[in-house]
Amino acid sequence: MTKQLTKEIFDSQIQLIKDDLKVLLWAAQLHEIGFSIGYSGYHRHGAYILENAEMPGFSTSEQKKLAAFVKSHRRSLDKSFSLDNPDLDWRLILALRLATLFYRKRAALRKPNLKLSSKNNAAILFVDKQWLQRNPLTKLALEEESENWNRIGIMLSVEIQ
Repeated sequence: MTKQLTKEIFDSQIQLIKDDLKVLLWAAQLHEIGFSIGYSGYHRHGAYILENAEMPGFSTSEQKKLAAFVKSHRRSLDKSFSLDNPDLDWRLILALRLATLFYRKRAALRKPNLKLSSKNNAAILFVDKQWLQRNPLTKLALEEESENWNRIGIMLSVEIQ
């Protein structure tokens, strides 16, 4: 579920490099690997596992990027992500964070109609009004997510349609 929604959000960003898709989708599949250590800080545990594990077939740079995606998929962005890092495109992290936000219950749900557009250091997420009315906690989570991005200099706005 998270993987599919991450891909759909990614695909709406035509200007992204398609080579990044494979690493992003691996992160979407592995973002909860840190649960094997513990819930508290599982994103940090997962990043540690992915960065330090023997992973045949993965280059060191792929492992580091994968670990960075997993670490950045939740909680504070200013501790896990920097706009100064040229290896991490913020739009990729945004796609993963939004997908995990919508599927935070880890249950099948009717996916909302979403569209994401971005330019420079700004993004607009268009979300279906009726869906958000049926999922008020997600609306609150989107507001918090917008604040997280705004704190690091990326203007994320949510447009309800």
